[in-house]
Amino acid sequence: MMESTSFEVSTTDRFVVVVRVNTHCDLGCLYCGYSKDVHRQRRSISVKSLLRFGEVLRELQQVSGRKVLVSLLGGEPFQWPALIPVATQLVQIDLSLSVTTNGLALENDQTARFAMDYMDEITISIDGLGADHDRLRGSRGMVERLERIVRRIVSHRIDANRSPDRGAIRGGIKPLIRVNTVLTRHTIADFERFAQRMADWGVDELTFNQLGGNDRPEFYPDNHLLEDQVHQFTEMFPRVRQELRERGLELSGSQSYLHRIACTARHQTIAIEDCFPATRFLFIDETGHASPCSFTSDCLGVPIDQITNATAIEALASTWQQQRRNHRPHVCKDCHATHVHSKFSLPVLTR
Repeated sequence: MMESTSFEVSTTDRFVVVVRVNTHCDLGCLYCGYSKDVHRQRRSISVKSLLRFGEVLRELQQVSGRKVLVSLLGGEPFQWPALIPVATQLVQIDLSLSVTTNGLALENDQTARFAMDYMDEITISIDGLGADHDRLRGSRGMVERLERIVRRIVSHRIDANRSPDRGAIRGGIKPLIRVNTVLTRHTIADFERFAQRMADWGVDELTFNQLGGNDRPEFYPDNHLLEDQVHQFTEMFPRVRQELRERGLELSGSQSYLHRIACTARHQTIAIEDCFPATRFLFIDETGHASPCSFTSDCLGVPIDQITNATAIEALASTWQQQRRNHRPHVCKDCHATHVHSKFSLPVLTR
């Protein structure tokens, strides 16, 4: 069975550019294609290309009046040696930054201070409590380490905001602390308890993904979500969201996003007629190719070195729309791009 829909976009939203800066990681996560246990080519994005494209994004921000957020992920982005110097230069040209990490690099005081000073958002990936997370991540004792890291960041950021140095860097803006979790057949039943623990730690926002099958197809069959589990999760979602909100933790996820997960569980596809590419979102992979999403890099990717100004970014929208009309990519016939289905249904905290 197939649904077909169009993606509604608001041009007043900020423009988000997700950059996969590398494919290196020091963990052996069972579901991840960038696990250290996966034999694959490892590479990092060109520093020169990314910094040059940062200037293009600054121009886009200036001419459009929309804030540009550059979101850095991997692999594990803190294993990219150029992360700190590149982030420093992007901040100096007034771009907002976020980073998604397994969190362990933040045990280092200098790295944690860098993240606090330069990132508007810090997303830490945590996939369960105790043994569940350790099993999925292939490392013992991670949850205890991550709890210490998160609690330390949360407790220190008020002081960091008052620091004269920080005020000079980011105008006193504190980072939003987000946790993202991957829901599997064996962890979804414990989601409410997990969410309450994140509230205990002082996390600002909690987001989630369903387990996907592209990266590690051998892991997917015995671990993907079941239809009854998703139904129960959807039923409890409004209550849990309200309870968490009363504790200061925002649980993100729209009805469209929950519907996407439910359709996956019952093997129902969702085709997207028009996602309005390049109007509020770009994905850039480690080879330096921009595409409408991470699923279309191979078929629609354009080298960022060829995107030389803000007008060229705006032109991508019509170019990609025409390409999709001529030959719609197979992945668009069952769209799993989380931004299309409004994973981040709630705005980030107003600073």
